[in-house]
Amino acid sequence: MDKAAILKALIIAIMIYYLVKGILYLLMWQVLSKIEERNKERAAKAKEMIMEKRRLRDEEEARLREEQKKRKYY
Repeated sequence: MDKAAILKALIIAIMIYYLVKGILYLLMWQVLSKIEERNKERAAKAKEMIMEKRRLRDEEEARLREEQKKRKYY
């Protein structure tokens, strides 16, 4: 093999390497973005559940306070 053929093979190998590397980075980026999206949804759902529990607790406490006010102590 002459030098030109070796050089061509080396250039092709380098181009294939960077192509595969780029595809892998693209796949990793897609996977990480999907994971991030799911985590944001999960965090929003957890926050919503916490807010609902707080709302229910506050309503219960308000109801109990009203019941205490209505009681007559002699």
